[in-house]
Amino acid sequence: MQLRFNPIHMVFFIHNAHIYTEGPGRESQLPAVERMLATEPGRFPTVTLEPHVENIFDFRPHHFLVTDYYPRLPRMRIWTPV
Repeated sequence: MQLRFNPIHMVFFIHNAHIYTEGPGRESQLPAVERMLATEPGRFPTVTLEPHVENIFDFRPHHFLVTDYYPRLPRMRIWTPV
């Protein structure tokens, strides 16, 4: 099955998100969330897909090019119960 598409927008939404404020022997996620929310938003990065891939199921990570990405915060490890 061949799918041809011309992506213009990426639509993403989070459903049923949680912020954990306590856990057995774990710290609250709230300070990290407050730090992220206090950060001034920047421009969105640009994501380019390699045009030679025509079947959506053939895409692999190396077919995506991310440019203009300037993170505002260092990488953080936030405890999450699973």
